[in-house]
Amino acid sequence: MVYFIFHSVEGDRGLLAYWSMQDRVNEIVKLRDDIRGRRELLEQRVKALRPGSLDPDLLDERARTMLDMANRDDVIIFHHNGYDHP
Repeated sequence: MVYFIFHSVEGDRGLLAYWSMQDRVNEIVKLRDDIRGRRELLEQRVKALRPGSLDPDLLDERARTMLDMANRDDVIIFHHNGYDHP
């Protein structure tokens, strides 16, 4: 009886392993939700660059960023948002 009780708690498929696995699942779900949020943000930015819905301000921003240029009257504020843009 002790053998079965011990392995039902401490074994590879016991309660402790189950609780550990549940914690890992919760971490993965949180990571998945974070990645989905980033993806949705990127999809919105890509959608704004499509020819049918081209946003002139976004186009200007991307052109200045890629060419590393600005107008003389521009005030430049650097902001790091956690990920790099291509």
